[in-house]
Amino acid sequence: MSSETPFEITAELLNDFYTECDEHLRTIRETLATLETANSSSDSRTPLLEQLFRSFHSLKGISGIVGLRASENLAHQTEDYLKELTRNPARLDEQGLNLLMSATQKLEHVVAAHHGNKPLPEVDSLAQRLEAILHSHAPQSAAKQEGKPAPPNTLAGKIRQMEEQGFQLWKFLFAPSSALDERGINVTSVRQQLQQHGELLESKPLIEGAGSIRFQFIVALRQVPSVESNWPLEGVTGQPLPETLESRAPEPSQPSPGNPVPEILNAESHTPFVAPSHVVRVDMSRLDELMRITGEMVVERARLDEQVERVLLAHPDIDGQGLLEVQKAFSGHLRDLREAIMRVRMVPVSEVFGRMPFAVRDLAQETGKSVKVQIIGQETEIDKFVVERIKDPMLHLVRNAVSHGIESPAERAAQGKQAEALITLSAKTIGDQVLIEIADNGRGINPESVKQKALAAGLRVPADFDQAALLEVLCTPGFSTREEADRGSGRGMGMSVVIQTLRELGGSLGLHTRKGEGTRFTLRLPLTLAVADAMIVKAGQQRFAIPQAAIEEIVPMDSSRVQGIENARLFLHRGKALPLYSLDRFLGTTSPARPQVPVLIMETERGRIGLQVQQVTGQREVVVRSLRDPLLQVPGIAGATELGDGLPILILEIEGILRAYKHQEHRPQPAPHNLSSVSL
Repeated sequence: MSSETPFEITAELLNDFYTECDEHLRTIRETLATLETANSSSDSRTPLLEQLFRSFHSLKGISGIVGLRASENLAHQTEDYLKELTRNPARLDEQGLNLLMSATQKLEHVVAAHHGNKPLPEVDSLAQRLEAILHSHAPQSAAKQEGKPAPPNTLAGKIRQMEEQGFQLWKFLFAPSSALDERGINVTSVRQQLQQHGELLESKPLIEGAGSIRFQFIVALRQVPSVESNWPLEGVTGQPLPETLESRAPEPSQPSPGNPVPEILNAESHTPFVAPSHVVRVDMSRLDELMRITGEMVVERARLDEQVERVLLAHPDIDGQGLLEVQKAFSGHLRDLREAIMRVRMVPVSEVFGRMPFAVRDLAQETGKSVKVQIIGQETEIDKFVVERIKDPMLHLVRNAVSHGIESPAERAAQGKQAEALITLSAKTIGDQVLIEIADNGRGINPESVKQKALAAGLRVPADFDQAALLEVLCTPGFSTREEADRGSGRGMGMSVVIQTLRELGGSLGLHTRKGEGTRFTLRLPLTLAVADAMIVKAGQQRFAIPQAAIEEIVPMDSSRVQGIENARLFLHRGKALPLYSLDRFLGTTSPARPQVPVLIMETERGRIGLQVQQVTGQREVVVRSLRDPLLQVPGIAGATELGDGLPILILEIEGILRAYKHQEHRPQPAPHNLSSVSL
């Protein structure tokens, strides 16, 4: 991935970062407290040290994502020390435990300062002490053999070597400004002049308040230049290193009973709480339980509606106005409750998008490709359960784009394309659905090549090999266009798993590709899965539910608007001929003849189609329940629900109906006629 790839750290991502930091730091504090009182035997210490290792490792990872290098580096150094301790827990002494506690407090300071937009505390000295104690524990190490507390490749080791060779150690600070820059005095020129007078041991930026920055240089001087030799440099201040003890890496010292902690932190400015005060982390199981209870209330409300209607019909003399008002208010409050719980479950799709640039960068570096990632609509919200399920499918599609779709820079140059390819991730909400697109401007998919591979593999390929047929072949279990696996493929998930996961979520996958121009995959997903608005239809005197989000409009059909071509029927709608399917034919039922029947206009993986039903009885809120009985898992049936009368209603899945039409030469397998036997 290009180094210029923009990656916006949103406020939502930072809030998640602070909350996760608070969670990991709380776990670390609790584990350290247990470790302090634990028996010194390896058996009791090992699981505690492993828990600490995992927590510091997680802190390192999330700090790297938001670019908090101070936290990332200190957590990394602590992680290395803990890794060594897990091999030999007996080496953890009071000094090491105190260092771990100091590292924890320092991490709390760093994250709290980042959260409060304050200057970050210095962490190098503590990291160096951890590195020193780590090397002092290493068996047969050079530092141990020579009696030195720090290895020569560390700053402390370099300083010690320079001192032994007679060099004078100085620390210089340079504060850049626009006035100095106009005169050619900048970081590069200062570094070059310092290197003329000695050996540069370290250079690093120091971020200070109000966005200002200074640069620190540690230099081993052969001799301190005099004023006659144009010293000091303009904009640079310097002083001997021994006078600034905080820049020296302190040697590990044995703690005393009166001074058990090697580093004292400012207790007044320290706070162990870094999570946003307005954020509460709730386990998903609790939200699932709330949604389950809400779903039961939706069912009971439907029963209440039916009972109220029966009472008013049986007793027309009763003034039911007050009862109807209470019923209407209850329905409104219940809908508000459902929507409020849904909002709690909603998270931005950036939870998935934010991880993709890193995966692209790693794979692009390995394959020698130049790829830029563009993210659009990452604030779009979707159900947390859906987000967790689509992480792996989306990662597979993005890796496929880099591995299969993007050409090498040389290939792109030969085709007149920019050497840097582009992968675009976009998301937007359309009604009750979320539309996610993963597009690249690579080589595209060659339909003829895929068709030949499919025929060679013994797959049945339709004569009209359109985009839908191409996607169907690509999603066939076991099918691959690659001769051998690379890092981006062969990971246990193929396109068949991707599309199966989307269908299990009530979504769909679309494909648009052009050879030489690129490929775009479109994922259509419901906002939430537990409770949904559905249209209730009839076919063969039985009721069925169709998710309302899948229906664009409902229009009447008469014979003048239907044309037959071979075995297919077309429905003329708004100047276009749409494929027309019959729900009766799919179910194997017969409905009474009517002069006009409704047709549902729907958007599918194959484009817009019309679905003919017997009757539309209305729109209802339904609780979606999956069918786990394998005997009831019929193509085109996504689940079941009830409307308060105790009778189950099957929820239809239009993509399954279309697949049944396409693949079955005979009439599709009918759904169960005796729906009262279906167990929810």
